[in-house]
Amino acid sequence: MMLLPDEKRMNVRSDRYLLLQAIAPCLQCSQPTSVFCLGLLPGHERRLEDQWASENCEALLFYVECLSKQVLSLVRELAPGLRLDFSAETNGEYWLNHCQHCGALREDHDLHCEPDGAFLPTGADDAGRIQKVAIQEPLSALAAGFSEAPSFFASMQTVA
Repeated sequence: MMLLPDEKRMNVRSDRYLLLQAIAPCLQCSQPTSVFCLGLLPGHERRLEDQWASENCEALLFYVECLSKQVLSLVRELAPGLRLDFSAETNGEYWLNHCQHCGALREDHDLHCEPDGAFLPTGADDAGRIQKVAIQEPLSALAAGFSEAPSFFASMQTVA
């Protein structure tokens, strides 16, 4: 079931954002596969208890349930393995990464919450393998997970 974007449901917004890409082994076929997430720069806003507050740090989003139409279009083009799907782990739908070889799901918990997960590097060298592309378009999303001020953010590669 595709959740239609509803601005009243969104809890994060920004006038610009990042698309991050890393390589992680598939847990099913063991092949290296591209995984993606959305990132925010200082100045993004989060809605807390019906009020928008500006945040002065970088953040990575995970457990994203809904994206604005502009972001949907770009994600489908640049990150085809990131798709809305059902997760048995969360018993709900969110934007999950899929292996480019076998189609297996990659849960956000493994990518964002476990040390040495694709988006939770434990050192500058690991962070240097993550690529970030700046998108100069607005973003609004409904996300249950926020990694604020992620470690080694400055070490991640900026790609033009």
